[in-house]
Amino acid sequence: MTTGRVYLPTSLDRLIALRDERRIEGPLIAYAPSPALAAAVGGNPDEEELEYAAIQEAAVVTAALGDDVVAAIDVPSGELTQAIEQSGPGDSPAAVRFTGPILLRQVASLHRLDPPGERDADTDLDLSWYDVTELAALVADLAG
Repeated sequence: MTTGRVYLPTSLDRLIALRDERRIEGPLIAYAPSPALAAAVGGNPDEEELEYAAIQEAAVVTAALGDDVVAAIDVPSGELTQAIEQSGPGDSPAAVRFTGPILLRQVASLHRLDPPGERDADTDLDLSWYDVTELAALVADLAG
């Protein structure tokens, strides 16, 4: 099965649900390297550039919500295509809407935003990478 990667702003409550229930219920808005994002970036961006732009969109939303983590999720290509088609005209060009749920087995990695005092307002947000097997430790650290 072919998949596509999306980036989901993730609150502590969502991380706890992912740890305990092995799923995050929808509806959800994630951020993906969509054709609209490619048009917004301009030029001829490659897949890596589009994924970086999508995770940065998710990181900005995550920070604005006062949350700390972006989850990288692999979704079936057909589901991603449908989610892109359901995005509204006022949304970010990377925004995609899912009815959910997102299952733990779909999570490829977790990305924690650097603390606010370490962020430079004039640059992209830095994210620290976590393996999915570190989910419980990440939840404990965020809850502590």
